[in-house]
Amino acid sequence: MDGGSRTNDVQVELDSVEAELELLELQIAELLQKQSELTSHKNALLQQLEQACGAAQPPSSSSSKSSGPDSVMSEQNLKLYDGTDFPWSKDIEQHLKDSFHLSKFRLLQLRAINLTMSGKDLFLVMPTGRGKSLCYQLPAVCSKGFTLVITPLVSLMEDQMMYLKSINVSAVLMNASSSKVRIKDSDSNVSLSDIASLITSRYKDQSGIVYVFSQKDAELVSAELQKRDIHAYPYHANMNPEDKSRIHRKWASNKIKVVVATVAFGMGIDKFDVRFVIHHTISKSIENYYQESGRAGRDDNPADCIVYFAFSDIFRISTMVVMENVGQQKLLQMVDYCQNVDRCRRSLMAVHFDEVWDDKGCNQMCDNCRYAKDYSNVDITQHARQVVQIVELASSMDEKLTPLKLVETWMGKGPAKRRKMIQTTTLSRLEAETVIVQLLLQGYLSEDFSFTPYTTYFYMKLGRKASFLKNQSHTLRMKMRTKETGTAKVRTVSGQGKTKEGKGSVQSAGDAPVRKKIKTDLP
Repeated sequence: MDGGSRTNDVQVELDSVEAELELLELQIAELLQKQSELTSHKNALLQQLEQACGAAQPPSSSSSKSSGPDSVMSEQNLKLYDGTDFPWSKDIEQHLKDSFHLSKFRLLQLRAINLTMSGKDLFLVMPTGRGKSLCYQLPAVCSKGFTLVITPLVSLMEDQMMYLKSINVSAVLMNASSSKVRIKDSDSNVSLSDIASLITSRYKDQSGIVYVFSQKDAELVSAELQKRDIHAYPYHANMNPEDKSRIHRKWASNKIKVVVATVAFGMGIDKFDVRFVIHHTISKSIENYYQESGRAGRDDNPADCIVYFAFSDIFRISTMVVMENVGQQKLLQMVDYCQNVDRCRRSLMAVHFDEVWDDKGCNQMCDNCRYAKDYSNVDITQHARQVVQIVELASSMDEKLTPLKLVETWMGKGPAKRRKMIQTTTLSRLEAETVIVQLLLQGYLSEDFSFTPYTTYFYMKLGRKASFLKNQSHTLRMKMRTKETGTAKVRTVSGQGKTKEGKGSVQSAGDAPVRKKIKTDLP
């Protein structure tokens, strides 16, 4: 055997060893992730056990004594503030009924109010819509002097101002738009047609919010909805402050039924009868989506949260968050949430925020729980190899490949010479896009950004795991909605201006972009 042949054999064996090492590193990373999740779950269970044990122990004579201003009260001592025998209790009860027109407190509200009235420092964390505002508004009404409230958004300030004035509580606000004290109070017709249809039928005469990604979208979408005889108005940060306040007031008083808004109309919007929150485009993070969807159903009556999720949205938003710290990571977490077909939506949200959620509590309110058995575990290994082949070919030709061009090439479009060099797919466009997104989420594909003085471009390149597909024993699977799912109806919006309904069928219309609808009902 000559030296050259021997060298080649060694190189082949070395490549094989390196591939195995990469696979081991991947498996180790996955195990570490699993360990992290289990550790978080363990800590949550230990905390619950500790609280249960602490509640069962008799209070010691010294337990009520504070060791200093930074001491933390025990659970036993905190429970003492659930009572109604404080000097201010009668006043609190009277103003709760007479001023705020409420008959009873929600969980933790009375305790927080009593702690505040006692002069204790308080850090209160409560779920969206569970009544945090009352915990400082009621003590303010029952106390002498004034209470200073610092809030992060103008919309939150205005919302609370309108509410306090409606119950004859004296309040003023100051923000960046105040003059120097005097204080002044897809993309396409497809999704728009579907949103308009929902608003004029299911949500007729109901109050709601349509969230969009950009200020331009807010103007365009609201104008399109107005053409469809819907009283919808835009709200975004670049509007005249007086116009924003006027639209907010009219919406709060039900003179305007729909606000088409950016994130500027987010945290703190506290209108009790919001029956729907529709996202025309996915949020740029799960944190944003949690806050925005939390505007619905605050009166404890049923409400809907619907997300329109399109392949093109991912890359449009990517180019706008790429310069943000972990912006890309947060966006992909949101995409993963939208792609999921087998986990309760609330469970996914709970895991993201390191909380525990029992799927039974959903009661089939989200689309995944409602159609829990309408998916299959599909082997997409060959599909993945076909996509990677296309990206490799483009790279060898020093050609940039946009996500749209990747999809169309894989589906057999483009020059005949190119088609002869690759394997095209028989998947529908929606299925092809879903596979490509999954490859991006799993690291088989990666982002490649190109910056110019005017814009940012998104291209596809091979990801860190692409080499694993060269190993014939390597497999890749993903869970996808099945085409036939009994009597359950799954709705997908086609790209030809129509909403198609079928008995569980995933439908797309030719070459048009497809936008999926993800739905969660709030009890």
